[in-house]
Parts: sequence; C-alpha cells; structure tokens
Amino acid sequence: MEISNILKRKGKLKNLLLHDTTLCAIVRDEMINPAGGIEDFIESTVPFVEEAIVLDTGSVDGTKGKLKELRGNHSNLKVMHHEFEGYSKSRNRSMEPTKTRYILVLDADERLEKKDFMEINDTLDLYSEKEMTLSFFFTQVYPNLILRNTRDGHKIRLFSKELEPIFKKDIWEYVEFQKRKDNSYFNYTSINIKHFLPEKSEYRLKEREWYDPLESQGELTKFTKSPAECPSFLKWKQPNPQREKYRD
Repeated sequence: MEISNILKRKGKLKNLLLHDTTLCAIVRDEMINPAGGIEDFIESTVPFVEEAIVLDTGSVDGTKGKLKELRGNHSNLKVMHHEFEGYSKSRNRSMEPTKTRYILVLDADERLEKKDFMEINDTLDLYSEKEMTLSFFFTQVYPNLILRNTRDGHKIRLFSKELEPIFKKDIWEYVEFQKRKDNSYFNYTSINIKHFLPEKSEYRLKEREWYDPLESQGELTKFTKSPAECPSFLKWKQPNPQREKYRD
C-alpha cells in the first residue's frame, strides 16, 4: 500500500474515534434484542470511543459471559456488575469510573453509524473550548415502520463530565447538571440515534409487564424482578430485520 494511502486510512480512522470520550451503558438480559444483541452493540460502538464502560445490572440470559468474552477483544472496554437499583442510580454508577472529558450514553438497542461518530467528533473539535452537551433526535425503527427525527426519551446523550452530570428518577430517567461554567454550551445535533424496537403491540407488552410495575412500585422500592422473567420477554427481544439497513 502506498504511503499516501496508509496516511489517508489512518486519518480516516482517527476521525472515527471519539477522543476523550467514554461510552457509558447499562445492560440487562441483552443476548438478543431488536438491534442485534449485546455482541452487535459492543462491536458497532466500542471501537469508535476512547473508552467504554458497560455496567451489567443482573443479567440471567448469558449477557455476563458474553461481555467477559468481548472484553478480551477490546482493550478499551471495562465491564462492571451491580444489581439493578433503578435506571438513574445504575447510570450514575456507570459514570463514576470515567476519566475522559466527555461521556456518551447509549442503550443496547440503540446505534450510531460510522458517519455519526465522525460528525460528533467534528462537532467536539469545532467547540473544543466549550464544555459541551449534545441533545440528539431519534430514528425509531420498527420492523414495518421508520419514524425519523423524533424526540424519544432522554435526549441529552453526550456531555462534559466537568458539568457534573447526574441522572434522576428510577424510571423514565433524565440527566441534570450540577455545575454551570462560563464556557458551557448546550446544543442540538442533527444526528439521529437509531432506536430499534419490536412491533408496537409487542412493545406495549413490554410496557405492561416491565415498565408499568416498576413505575407503580415507587422510586425507593428495591427492584428484584428480571426482564427475562416477564412472560412476553422473547417477543419484545426478537431481532428487528431493519437493522440490516443501518450497517456500514
């Protein structure tokens, strides 16, 4: 390979990497899911961040073992384990060991494409003097329907650790910032996070069997039930064939 092509390739890979950024993800029972499962999540995300922290919150379906295996393939991947104690506390726990300037939050059924990582990296470079937060739009990908530019759940997914982020609420969580700095910069990006979902009827089963009981128990209740114990678990975990449209 010619020297010019080698340098061009190295430069491209450098642009794909989110420097000084840690992926923080919480997972539970993700061997399969509409986005392709835990292995797909790691392989399509971890190579594009400087560090990655994945907190398993009590999986019983083999996710723990798969994460241990994948950790051997990615030197920048750290795997933690702690029983589920609500979404906000789990997210805050996953952020505790971070050492980078920025934190990126994604779930195991969400994906960014390579071009998205490049655009985020360009944005961080452009505003390098600012303590950034980025809010994202979402593409909700159902097996037979795609809805683009939606505002799905908590939207702020990339933020400076210097702003002292903290997630609140045990379900339907959101992030707040305990510190404001003179160079704080809050902005929306046009990038869409791709959120892969089951059929709407199956997602309603998930809401009824998993989210509704959590919500009714109250924020101080200890969570003991596993998603895998829900009767329709396998229905709302089935791989979504639309995932293939978003592979690089």
